Amino acid sequence: MPAAQDHWRFCLSALGKDSAYAGPETLGTQGPDPFYFFGLLPWRGRRDRKKAHALADWLHGAGPEEVFVPLARAASELSKDTEAQGLPGAENRWPFLAGLLFHFLLDRAVHPWVYWNSGFSTPEAPDPASSARHARFEAALDAVGIDSIMEACTASESAALALAPPRLVCAARKEWLSGADELFLRAFPGRYVKGMYPEAWQDMTAALFFLWDPHRWKRFLAEALGAGNSLPRGMIRPVTGKDRGNFDFRNERREPWLDPGTGETRRDSARDLAALAAGEAKELIRVLEGIAGGSLEADAPAFLSLLGTRNHEGCDPAGRMRFRKGNALP
Repeated sequence: MPAAQDHWRFCLSALGKDSAYAGPETLGTQGPDPFYFFGLLPWRGRRDRKKAHALADWLHGAGPEEVFVPLARAASELSKDTEAQGLPGAENRWPFLAGLLFHFLLDRAVHPWVYWNSGFSTPEAPDPASSARHARFEAALDAVGIDSIMEACTASESAALALAPPRLVCAARKEWLSGADELFLRAFPGRYVKGMYPEAWQDMTAALFFLWDPHRWKRFLAEALGAGNSLPRGMIRPVTGKDRGNFDFRNERREPWLDPGTGETRRDSARDLAALAAGEAKELIRVLEGIAGGSLEADAPAFLSLLGTRNHEGCDPAGRMRFRKGNALP
């Protein structure tokens, strides 16, 4: 990730919209993350749970060209099909793809900082607890805000954004969900099962209802219903004020840290990283407008240049993460 709130705020900032806005972009900006929630709720039986989680892992780990070129091609083909048949929905696919790309840009920029602090699990150094630390660290970034939109907000607006409930973050219309379903099915027919994305979105929305917990009582309800054994433990355990006081989650002091994939010494703050992604998002909007109004082939060089080679995790798909902070968040 980063977490759902930050992706939503980043999307609104990229589009120049306020928190009242909802569109296919705010659906797509959660990226592949809904697939991780597929089947996690104990009261909802889901087939293909392993396939959904495998798809989420693949979308995060594969090279961006391998992921987004098929999606752009599928959006182009489906738009032409629906326009030729006089059917609605063509106008939803490109904005949804823009949202997916907003998610990718923010992930790619911020994940190296997250993994440096939370650690990661590899065959050489197995660390299953790193997933919980990862979720907690991103929840902390969510709580303190990482993106430039917070700079321009008043204190009351900042508080409202930070506590925005799932009904805002996860607003979705049926036609947006069905358009996303068609897009994934056309782009990845061997990996995706029809209907999986709308069901994953339902599961994520329900899970966030329990995880969005400004008064903390829902955490206890989730435990009582058994969801505490299914949802990521690090997401149920809140990041406390003491955690935020003892740890510089945003690296506002710009202390040196190592890129987990390359070992490069960096001093970026989380806000610096989000600002980098925001600049790329502006260029992305321009390039996508060209592709949607013309052809993928004509605008492919600019699109591929924007995508680069690093995946959602912020590293080369052919490489692996090797560097982490010694005293990772417990």
